[in-house]
Amino acid sequence: MKWMARCIAAAILTWCLTVIGPTSVYALKCVQPTNIEESYAKYDAVVLGYVKQVQSERNGQRVDFQVMQSFKGMQPGAISLMDNWSDLLTNAPDEELYLLYLDNESGKWTHPTCSPSERADTAGEELTYLLSHKTTNAPDETIELNKGNTAGGIAWVIAASAGFIGSIIYLILLYRKPDL
Repeated sequence: MKWMARCIAAAILTWCLTVIGPTSVYALKCVQPTNIEESYAKYDAVVLGYVKQVQSERNGQRVDFQVMQSFKGMQPGAISLMDNWSDLLTNAPDEELYLLYLDNESGKWTHPTCSPSERADTAGEELTYLLSHKTTNAPDETIELNKGNTAGGIAWVIAASAGFIGSIIYLILLYRKPDL
């Protein structure tokens, strides 16, 4: 019976760490995330758009990016940028929107290592701030944010929870003592 209690405790701990675990992970160099005001002031451009194409190169990857809304530093349109650190843009789904913080190094756009770039569907507070402090002549039309994998994430949590509950019920039924 002690073995079953330990299995149940391990299953509960695993489930908690999987479903309720940390939502953000930062590289050691970037342990302290900056707030939105600091990030806005620090980077040369802040844009909202989607990845058109990613090409591997010797010193990283070249990303063709379609800027739909510019909050600082450039006009909407197609740009090319270098990204040598993140997987954020590597396998980007079609037309998934991203909020990117970019630097301009010798006339070339780069995606810096510690930039707080993220998918637009997780950047609610940042987008609210940026929309209220818009500085470029970007189009006034409203951009509908692509929810991306939100439904898939919810389905995954439901499936994991159902599997967890089913495992607990199975263990209880398997190891319970028969009534005498």
